[in-house]
Amino acid sequence: FEAWPLPEENKKTFTLQDLDGSAGGDAAATPADHLASALKPVLRSKGFCWIDSDPLKMHEWAHAGRTLSVQAKDWWWSVLKEDQLNFQICYPGAKGEYERVKASKWDDVWGD
Repeated sequence: FEAWPLPEENKKTFTLQDLDGSAGGDAAATPADHLASALKPVLRSKGFCWIDSDPLKMHEWAHAGRTLSVQAKDWWWSVLKEDQLNFQICYPGAKGEYERVKASKWDDVWGD
């Protein structure tokens, strides 16, 4: 770590296309193999993502070494229709969470 931050020529980056299991390389490689190869230079990553098969929920991406998990978390409150929102905030604690998100994380264009 004598030269920190790393010089530009040593930095590794990848795009979403690199995570596509069908992109380039070995035809016998599985999508999991391709993902493992793309993430090899990454030690840890964490964040939130949207999954098209579960569009009403925010998901947390957590990756460390060979371990990767994507778990459903809170609602994307801004995408709920009025009747869905009214139903969800009936649950104990949900109305407070919704109000906290509205107060601290809300964007007028993008929501939460």
